[in-house]
Amino acid sequence: MPGAGPVLALSILCLGATPLMGQDEQRDMSIMSLPRPGYEPRTLTAGGFLLVPSLEADATYNDNIFATPDRRKGDTVFDIQPRLTGELKRSTFDLKTDLHADLIRYADTPRENVNTFGAKADATKTFGASQTLNATVTFDRTYERRSDPEADFDRSLPPALINLATGDFSYAYKGGRAGVIARVAISHLDYLPTVDADRDLTTYRASVRGLLNVTQRVAVYIEPFVNRRDARLRVDRNGINRDTTTSGALAGLSFDITNRLQGNIGAGVFSSDPDDRRLKSFTGLAASGRLVWHPRVRTTVVADVFRGDVATIRNGAIGRIDTRAGVSIDQEARHNLILHAGVAIDNIHYRGSIDHDQRYISGTAEARYLMNRFLTLILNTTYTHRGADQQVDRFHRWQTQLGIRFAY
Repeated sequence: MPGAGPVLALSILCLGATPLMGQDEQRDMSIMSLPRPGYEPRTLTAGGFLLVPSLEADATYNDNIFATPDRRKGDTVFDIQPRLTGELKRSTFDLKTDLHADLIRYADTPRENVNTFGAKADATKTFGASQTLNATVTFDRTYERRSDPEADFDRSLPPALINLATGDFSYAYKGGRAGVIARVAISHLDYLPTVDADRDLTTYRASVRGLLNVTQRVAVYIEPFVNRRDARLRVDRNGINRDTTTSGALAGLSFDITNRLQGNIGAGVFSSDPDDRRLKSFTGLAASGRLVWHPRVRTTVVADVFRGDVATIRNGAIGRIDTRAGVSIDQEARHNLILHAGVAIDNIHYRGSIDHDQRYISGTAEARYLMNRFLTLILNTTYTHRGADQQVDRFHRWQTQLGIRFAY
């Protein structure tokens, strides 16, 4: 949906996330991927790849397109989203690809029009039953949403376009009693407007998770991590060097209790050490968790929680800590009717600033009706409320979407 925060940022290096972090929930796709005889999209085959082309077109009425507390402006937003996914499967190798674009047009406010596109490749190689290598590379041309915590309030300027490139590489070993997951990742955030050059940021992260099986389906883990943020410019628009090294550790449980309950939950501490000596180092509580529960085959409940250090260029802020939690449910009401609902809260705390904190509450409901294997009707409504210490940061809005998805 055009007004939602970008999905891309929620998992960018976890505790080393960027200012782009939106309020999107992480959808579990197990319900959507269930077999539906007679409704499966047709596929194409090319060079061993199984290809699935699709096209989604929708219209969304947004009653507050600039996310402002007053002088609210509503508009109808038209969206066209072509996509081509592919998969190459071998006995010990799996490659998934995704090419997509999003053409966004406003009926009465054409300066808000944007074109986005992206590509993703996800390769997994297994060695026997115990070792796995994974590499994921993505590129996205996206844009800054008006509702992002540190978005520019100048209505006369079009949305800032952003290039985001990420690479994520991991190795996993699963033994009879113990296991390890090692991960390194990098992301490069590039705002195209020259005025936003101080937001350009490269983030590096490394972590190692050691697991010890308590039972066949429950393991305890400890995960030390280190994160480095390097801004493109020496100082930001406020004269501050925002380069920061964050390190810490999480400890928790990883579980796969029957086939109905899986997830992990961990808590720990992080220490943020800015390069600029005017920004004091600080230590805080870190948390990360995700629970996926299948009370029935056709029902999925997902709960997520996160707390950690996040990049900021806010004037007067010496650091930023985000805390968020959300829960969603997907239900196959009929073989061709899929329902979704979710709620989320998000607290943005700016350290050193007594009047910049923001608090998001959002809720969404959606229905997807599969008319046949080619056409799907989509109806979605989303409500977002942002409370804030400053009046200018407050807003609330409804977005109602009606769309259709074409599959080959």
